[in-house]
Amino acid sequence: MYSKDSFEACPPPIPPISIKETAVADVVVVGAGIAGLTAALSAAEAGAKTILLEKGPTYNVRGLHNAAIASRLQKEAGIEIDRDQVISTIMEFGAYRSDQRLVRLWADNCDKVMDWLLDMAEKAKVQVVLDPSTKPWYFPNYPVIHVFMPKRQETLAEMLQSNGRELGVDFRFETPAIRLIREGKGRVAGVIAQTKQGDYAKINVNKAVVLCSGDYGGDRQMVDKYCWKALGGLSCAYEGGLNTGDGHKMGLWIGATIDDAPHCPLIFDFAAWSKGGLFNLARQPWLYVDLNGERFMNEDLPWGYECAQVMQQPGGVAWSVWDAKYDEEWPKMKSQCCKNMGPPTYLWIMT
Repeated sequence: MYSKDSFEACPPPIPPISIKETAVADVVVVGAGIAGLTAALSAAEAGAKTILLEKGPTYNVRGLHNAAIASRLQKEAGIEIDRDQVISTIMEFGAYRSDQRLVRLWADNCDKVMDWLLDMAEKAKVQVVLDPSTKPWYFPNYPVIHVFMPKRQETLAEMLQSNGRELGVDFRFETPAIRLIREGKGRVAGVIAQTKQGDYAKINVNKAVVLCSGDYGGDRQMVDKYCWKALGGLSCAYEGGLNTGDGHKMGLWIGATIDDAPHCPLIFDFAAWSKGGLFNLARQPWLYVDLNGERFMNEDLPWGYECAQVMQQPGGVAWSVWDAKYDEEWPKMKSQCCKNMGPPTYLWIMT
């Protein structure tokens, strides 16, 4: 019989007497990452009274790049990309677990979204460049990366937030959403949030609550359930912090479902862990050997392939080998990026 983990059990309801504020909005967006900021701005542009709830003291972004096909910047550079081939490649890389309708939805609309951002950037005098590091491989690779200079995703977030404020988006920082409001099997009618002072606010919505609250990497129990145990004891060191699966949990508590495990560990330059060792995943093109000292792969491959190969080695462990001249040698190899050998930061480790 299926048994629930503690995070799946809905906490007791918030007593009405504890709710110190009641508000009404057309749209409530949960989370001030790039997705949440984009959703809030889009809703405000459509004339919706919009409230954005964010757990942290400011927006929460990471990463460097934004992918799009057939943006005006690409057209100006003479770049043409086969949309159907991109969709096929994404499906193949995801072992066909992805919903192709969603992949196609992105592929068919990402140019419009990017052009919307480019128009915004031009007005704000923000430079957007195409990442020059993309190079031909032994498999399809596409020059789709758009970078907002000079601070990349921070620059993009600041631009979205500034435009949102101009259109009246009510940004409420340090105010996490903690419950979705749903009566029976009806629509989601609102959200309850908690203020910095510990009071509760109930926000009723006329149209929708949009969950953009990020991953669950900071909740060890969720990682154990959906990644660690599901992958047979091999998982990864996640970035923790504010991302504790709040949106996933709130959805589960009112009847939503979550994708079957194992989930894809969305890691970049962190580490794969098993009982006994670790491996920095984004260190191509250095020589890789397993615990037997044997080379097991072509090191000049993208990160996803490398991760998969490492995870199949004895103990899920591999060693990366380089010599004292690495700093002179890696630029000559013309690999993708992330070849600097600076020490990574791990926020917590599973044992």
